[in-house]
Amino acid sequence: MENHNKEDIQQVIIINKNLNMPCEKIAVQVARASLLSFLEYSERTQNSILLEYRREEPQERWINTDSKIIVLYVKSEETLFNVFKKARERGLPSVLVQDLGYTFFKEPTYTAVGIGPVYKKDLEGITNRLQTLKY
Repeated sequence: MENHNKEDIQQVIIINKNLNMPCEKIAVQVARASLLSFLEYSERTQNSILLEYRREEPQERWINTDSKIIVLYVKSEETLFNVFKKARERGLPSVLVQDLGYTFFKEPTYTAVGIGPVYKKDLEGITNRLQTLKY
């Protein structure tokens, strides 16, 4: 088993900044992406989040440490899809979040991607060129 420290484990949420969502809408999309991405791992491994994960899994260590979450952004739906596709191709737990369009949007709209928690090295070539979302 490789030696990783808690700083090596993170969950990354990518927001489509081009949608001009208000802060409260972004907060909801980040929360959904974070939860759904974590549950993707749970479903994929057929573990219940109520069960203890194996000690070597980054997801288990993420839960029991500071739970680092990084929020980044892209400026188009196409780029959002590309990030999701790359994460899936690499086998990372990831989700593409679609807002159903009942409030801010008037139709279903893809707003975010959630990846992980995973080791930071697993994100190389996927998110390392994206910038941190700031408001």
